[in-house]
This record gives sequence, structure tokens and C-alpha cells, in this order.
Amino acid sequence: MKKFFLIIICLTVIVPLALVGCTKAATTTSAGNVLNIGAVWGLTGTDADIHGVMAKGETLCEAWINSNGGITVNGVKYKINVITLDTKSTTEGAVTAAQQLVFQNKVKFVTGQPTPAEVLAVRSITDPNKVFYMAATSDNLSPDYPYSFTALYPYKWPKTPLYDYLVKTYPNVKTVAVMNQDEAGNVASGAEAIVQIQKHGLTLGDHEVYPFDTTDYLPVVTKVVNTHPDAIDMCLNMPSHAALIVKDARQLGYKGPIFGGSPWDPSLMLSIITPDYANDFFWPTFDPTAPENASQVPPEMSTVMKLWDDTYHVPFVLDCLQGWNALWTTTQAIEKANSLDPLTVAKAFESMGTIDTGYGKSPIGGKQTYGINAVVCEPIPITRLENGKTEFEGFSPLNIP
Repeated sequence: MKKFFLIIICLTVIVPLALVGCTKAATTTSAGNVLNIGAVWGLTGTDADIHGVMAKGETLCEAWINSNGGITVNGVKYKINVITLDTKSTTEGAVTAAQQLVFQNKVKFVTGQPTPAEVLAVRSITDPNKVFYMAATSDNLSPDYPYSFTALYPYKWPKTPLYDYLVKTYPNVKTVAVMNQDEAGNVASGAEAIVQIQKHGLTLGDHEVYPFDTTDYLPVVTKVVNTHPDAIDMCLNMPSHAALIVKDARQLGYKGPIFGGSPWDPSLMLSIITPDYANDFFWPTFDPTAPENASQVPPEMSTVMKLWDDTYHVPFVLDCLQGWNALWTTTQAIEKANSLDPLTVAKAFESMGTIDTGYGKSPIGGKQTYGINAVVCEPIPITRLENGKTEFEGFSPLNIP
């Protein structure tokens, strides 16, 4: 539990918020040329814990880029200045934040947000105003929105390797119950679960859709467990809530495999679930701090981990890479375009083929699937809790056509 409390302490440290007032996207000061980039995260409200980690990752990336000389565009060096605004974990707050960044701060580039409804809210402001937007995660991509991209694959894509792993590791599983919140990302994850169940020759058992603001999961977990499925796919959730779902199921006597689709921190999940109930639970994540996983850590991730340790002095949380990658991929696209024009940068990003991330060099895809090369396709890791310990099962390469 000590590590859990350290993480919570880390999350409550204030992330720099808005620079109030009207600024220009790129300015020249006595310190040199500065490129302002907007960022949107839910720093208060329901998303604050995990978004705080992501924002901290972006702050690290900003400092790292600047310590290495900034970026170069048309022979001019620019230091990065990230203007971070709080969406308050609401769509209204996301619209307000995006409006301030676009109309007051005059930024031409915005990053952040993994929550589907808030991503759409930000995009409703950025895209019509021709502002480049790199969401931390987005599952709503289209050529109708040529300025909008995602630094991490959409929520449905881990489903294939997760179900591959399920049928390989648990060959006796025949029926799978699905439970998801009535929220856009969760609904998409639940729909994809049904597709994968069919593709893998399995049978869909109970399918429960429950309110997004649920805090007591015991009633819905009890209902699912009482249908006696061979496995439970819980789809997406906040880390502590997902852990409580697992714990509730185990305390009810359920012994089958349970799995989810979010990249929750393994140590955090284990600390909440507790070793007594930590069996046959797997999800798309990786613990790079575990000594036994040292050989699997990409060099780029090692860089982020060291900066995190040197800066925050609390245990590393993998989710910080969502903030790091959102900013790093944006700046790489700007340098590739050799331009500060958002449309030129957008076209350059679409043509890059691969890009550097905290997981190493990753493909950019989506043209066939979404009509636009808008997705950074990091490899998908799988970790399992077994016998009260975490076990890393490996990375699955991802290419989205």
C-alpha cells in the first residue's frame, strides 16, 4: 500500500495551469524563440488522478526537449512552452479550455485528453479553426477532421491480443461475460469485445452496461458472477475502480479469468486487489520498474523513467507516457514538416510511416480503417496477476491498416 499512497501524493502535486491572457503561437523573447503548445487534461474532477500523471509526463517531455535544444523549423530554433488547461473532467470544461487556447492564447497546436467525450469536445473547437490536435488517445478519427490525431491506438485495438491470450492461456473458456460503462469509449470497447468473442469461437454470456458514475460495483459484479461465465471482460475503467471490480468478484467466489482494456499500473492494481485475490487477471500494461522486466524496457522508456525519478521522486507510473507521447509526436511532426503551419504539419505526420515514442519506434496507421493515417501504433503489452504477483507476458506488435 505504501507505493499506492506515494502515487496518490504524486497525483495531488499541482501541474502548471493556464497562462492567462492573449499570446501568440510563436514568439521571440529575450531568451529566444518560443513555440506555445496548448494542453488539455482533467486535472480536477473524476479524471484527476490519472490525468495528473499524464500531464506530468508531458511536463517531463517539455523539459527534455528544451534541454536538448528545443526544435528546429526552417533553420530557427524554438523552445517549447506548454500551456496546460484543466478541463475539470467535463465536456463543458474541455470546450472552455480549447476555446481559451485557440482564441486567447492563439496556439496552433494542442495535445492531451484520453477521455472520448472530452476529446470530441476539444476537437469541436480545434479542427474547425485549423488547429493541429494530438489527443493522448482517441477512437474517433476521420478524414472529415484532417487536423486531429492520436498518440496512442484507439481503445478497441488491444482486444485482439487480449482475446488471443485468453484462448491460448485458458483453453477451457467457452463463455465470456462483458461489462462496460455507458460511456463512448466503453461502449466501443464492449462492442469490440462481442466481435472478438465471435471471431475466437466463444459464446457471449451476460452483457451488462452500467452508469458511468457508478462507485459501488458490487451489485453489477454480483449479477455478472451469478450467470456463471467462464471469463469476464470488464472493458475500461479508472484504475482503482477496475481493481475493486476484480476484488468484488473474487470475494464473491468467482475463480475464472478476468481481463480489462486499460493500461493500469501493475503495482497499483496489485496493491488494491491485494495478493490474496490476485489471480487470473490480465490487461494491456507493463511494469518497467520490475527487475525481471529490465531486458524488455525500450531505451526511450528508460529515459522517461530516469527523468520521472529525478523530478518527482515517487514511483514511476506507465500512464505518464500518454502525456509524453502526445507532445513528443507533435514536435516530431513539426520538425518533419519544417513548418509551423498546422495543415502542413498534419500532412507531414500522415506521411511519416513511423515515429519515435516512449515504447520505441512505432508505425503510424489508420488509412484503410479510418480514412486517414492518424494513429500512432505502439506495441500492446500484456501483464497478468497470478499467485499474488505480476507476470509480464510480452509485447504484441500493432499495425493498424
